[in-house]
Amino acid sequence: MEVTTLAGARLLGELMRRLLFDASATPQELRYAFRSTAVGGHYTSTGIYFQEQPIPLFDPYRSCVSYHTGPCQARPRLPAVLELAGSEPCNPKTTSTPIW
Repeated sequence: MEVTTLAGARLLGELMRRLLFDASATPQELRYAFRSTAVGGHYTSTGIYFQEQPIPLFDPYRSCVSYHTGPCQARPRLPAVLELAGSEPCNPKTTSTPIW
């Protein structure tokens, strides 16, 4: 998606906040991601925490955020991803992750 207007940038930012993925395994990023997920959004964390972590529940509750944690289980999907990556319409080099 090429963004050429301020409205387009806002829409893209909102869409990206609807699906958050975090593998940092840091308590600060865990809290930040919970607060940053858009209303009705989905947040997945695959980070491994070896000690108990306090999870801030008020913000996600108020925003109706869904939370999933655990290993990503990518193996069953790898053949389809590799097939897509080798096809003409997909260019993995253009995929980027913004850092806020």
